[in-house]
Amino acid sequence: MGIASAQEQKKWTGYFEALAKPGSDRSLVKGDLFLPLYQNEEFLLFGNLKANFDDHSNKEGNAGIGARRLYDEWIVGGWAFLDWKESTNSNSFNQVNIGGELLSNDWDFRVNGYFAESERKDADNASVVEVNGNQIQARLGEERALPGFDFEVGRKLPFFEDTRFYLGAYHYDASDFEKVSGPRARLEMRFDDIPLLSSISKDSRLTIGAEYTEDSVRGSETFGVIKLRIPFGGKSRSKKPFLSSLEKRMVETVIRDDDVIVSEALGNDVAPMVNPNTGQVISSIQTVDATTSNVSNTVASAGQDSLIVADGSQGGINVGGSTINTQPGQIITGGGQSIQLQARKPNGRLINMTYTPPGQRPTVSRTGAGDLVYVNNDDGVIVNGVDLAGGRPIRINNSEKVSVKNTNILNSAGNRQGIYVHNNSNADFVNVNVSNIGRQGIFLSSNSSAEFNNLSVSNTGREGIYMNGNSSAVFDNLTITNTGREGVELVGATALFSNTNISDTNYEGLRVRNGSSVTANNLAITKSRFEGIEVNNSVLNLSNASITDIDVNNNRDGIYATNNSTLNLDNVVIDNVTSQGIITTNNTTSTINNLTVRNTNHQGLYFSNNSTANISNLNISNTGHQGIYSNNSSMTISNLNVSNANRQGIYLYRTDATITDASISNSSREGIYVRDSDLMLNNASIADITASANRDGIFVYRDSDVTLNSVSVSNVTGDGLQVLGTSTLNPTVTANNFSINDAKRFGAIVTRGDLTLNNAVISNTIFDGIFTNRGNLTIDTATIANSGRFGVYAFRSNASLQNVTITNTARDGVLANRSDLTLNDSTLRDIGDGDVSDDAIQVINSNLAGANNRIEGTINSGIACRASGINTGSIGFSFGPISSCP
Repeated sequence: MGIASAQEQKKWTGYFEALAKPGSDRSLVKGDLFLPLYQNEEFLLFGNLKANFDDHSNKEGNAGIGARRLYDEWIVGGWAFLDWKESTNSNSFNQVNIGGELLSNDWDFRVNGYFAESERKDADNASVVEVNGNQIQARLGEERALPGFDFEVGRKLPFFEDTRFYLGAYHYDASDFEKVSGPRARLEMRFDDIPLLSSISKDSRLTIGAEYTEDSVRGSETFGVIKLRIPFGGKSRSKKPFLSSLEKRMVETVIRDDDVIVSEALGNDVAPMVNPNTGQVISSIQTVDATTSNVSNTVASAGQDSLIVADGSQGGINVGGSTINTQPGQIITGGGQSIQLQARKPNGRLINMTYTPPGQRPTVSRTGAGDLVYVNNDDGVIVNGVDLAGGRPIRINNSEKVSVKNTNILNSAGNRQGIYVHNNSNADFVNVNVSNIGRQGIFLSSNSSAEFNNLSVSNTGREGIYMNGNSSAVFDNLTITNTGREGVELVGATALFSNTNISDTNYEGLRVRNGSSVTANNLAITKSRFEGIEVNNSVLNLSNASITDIDVNNNRDGIYATNNSTLNLDNVVIDNVTSQGIITTNNTTSTINNLTVRNTNHQGLYFSNNSTANISNLNISNTGHQGIYSNNSSMTISNLNVSNANRQGIYLYRTDATITDASISNSSREGIYVRDSDLMLNNASIADITASANRDGIFVYRDSDVTLNSVSVSNVTGDGLQVLGTSTLNPTVTANNFSINDAKRFGAIVTRGDLTLNNAVISNTIFDGIFTNRGNLTIDTATIANSGRFGVYAFRSNASLQNVTITNTARDGVLANRSDLTLNDSTLRDIGDGDVSDDAIQVINSNLAGANNRIEGTINSGIACRASGINTGSIGFSFGPISSCP
């Protein structure tokens, strides 16, 4: 067959192959693109692109060209590749690979040669610290790509569909670098034409297997192998010729080491070690231990920028009654403890280095109450990997860029702090434990600042942390427990807390006062004997926090804020406190979102004395008093849920409140109690006010102005709504889309107040649907059903009813007694329970007006309007047994 004909049939097609190699030490993923470039019956020229990544930050790419030819029972192949790699040291390396193979149905023979570039490049990860006498330096590392070769022999095994086993070896070597040499073994099982991929492509292949290598540099490595091949050309086979098993092997994956082998070694260049806090060269290295006659003098005489190794191999290091006075840029580190230093390379670039001096971690201690380590006007001092005990363990005065790391601060004198930072100092603390301290665990003052990461403070005589004097600090991963006073107290200071736990404090968990500002995220406070948090004339930004078990003493709050404070709370839980969940007073402003308060002995939230609150997504349950109590404050609340309050669900006194999307249930007294307040309540449900007798869903008292929009009241032991005024103070209530169901007294009762209902439903009341006494009642569109007495009873009141339907009352539909009554476009149906005195409308000494009213169903007495006393005016009926009343 001619060449053109063979090409038209496209005997061999390209494919994409994805490979995953999870390993014992590292894992790899690879992508392989195989592209036929030219072919005839016995010959194939192809291109091959590969990309490789591993979880050690290596990145590699390969581009190659190869050819294969069929000779009877064998395939002879060869290739050339250009390989590129970016190492973990961010160096790039290139190499050329030349390889060849012999393949049969049962046997594989392969060999590859790798010709790598010879340039040596900096390898910061390979650099090491060296000590010569009293000098410390870094010997710099370098790396290069290694030239080498590999080979393997494979044999098809007589089980499964296509299982092959391979043995081989590899060797890479270059002068001054450790050679990489060892055996390699592979096992592969191949499965062709995967059913799940039949709709995408024919001739797909899944390969699973394992690989093992071992050499002196990388050790032994075991990999799993999962490889999936998807050929190009879709699912059609109609134009593809039949291929023998050997012909199919013409598109075998090119087997070679896609990894450019890179090796590290120590070079000849050295670099000075520097203090990372100052960038200054470390001048000398000095060791002190229990046998050192005068530790304080030895440290002082070592001079600035020196490195002091405190070795505990000989036992504890006690300085007696003296103080270790550091020098500028001095480093004190414990024996056997790793410390992060830097080396300055010849080009000026700094690289991070880890140095672990010989010896053991020491305990450095002193007697008396003086300072143990005093950093005084000494910038750049580092203390690392030691235990400091006695006196005041560490004091930092007028010093910047001071670091204390991996250090325990222990057993201070009775009147001394564990750590004292003052007078414009700046310090950072990492992995520090402070315990058994006579006064404050940490004291920051006088415009000082500090950062703390992984800090624990326990068993202090006073505050765990105390900050004043315009100091500032950042805390991450902080634990405070068992303090004699507050866990943390700020007086005119600023702090940022992340991931903080405060427990078992003898005073407040967190106290913020005198113009302080705190931002805290992921804060947990538990078991404080006073308030969980107190905020006084300060700002608290709190998110993702919990305050629990504030129950050691009586009458203690979760959060207490006063005197012009600002609270910003988001996603906070307060649980099990002996007084209020949150109390704000004296001009405090609160913005609260996603708050849960439960199990309080007093109120869930308490606002007073010109407090202002903007609250959304609030859940309050199981409170000993009101769910919310507000006195002389203002609030806006949305998405509110209050349940199981032992008094009112909400109590408002002299308060301006807007509440939207609310649910109030199972309170022992009123659902909402409004006294001398303005309330707008939107989209609310008040239900199951059943814990004690005669408790109302909503109680509005004295000089109040209330608007209810889409509010429902159900299952209450008292009145659904009570509006109660005095001779001089008359509350006003306007209700739109309002419903009352199952009130054990009146649906709505108005005494010396004004009630306007627009589109209301009142049903199933034991007494009257609505009773008004010396009040004003206006209704536009309402249904009043199943009243135990009167549908509407107006006594000495003004009542205007428009489009009202009254049904199934046990007594009169409407009773007007010494009142002004207007009834228009209304229907009275099925009035009375059979008593001859039950009327659709009964009027006594009243003034009447109205038209277009209907009486339907049975009027048990047969009398629609009873004329009692002196009545004026008339109510007109368009349908019923009478045409007017009276």
